[in-house]
Amino acid sequence: FPFIACEIFTCEIDVILKTLVDDDELMGLLFSFLEPNHPHSPLLAGYFSKVVVCLMLRKTVPLMSYVQ
Repeated sequence: FPFIACEIFTCEIDVILKTLVDDDELMGLLFSFLEPNHPHSPLLAGYFSKVVVCLMLRKTVPLMSYVQ
């Protein structure tokens, strides 16, 4: 259910986004999408980028702290 998961994360409910960015394990699961040994379709890449853009817009500081 990648589309539904994407829509839930991008509906900009603060408690959902905060739960994601405050948990290193969840962030690790999200960014494991970028591992080169796991090729994905362009559709899934679009869902991933939509979630990351939402985090960049709404939770910039915690996202940047994780990425560093």
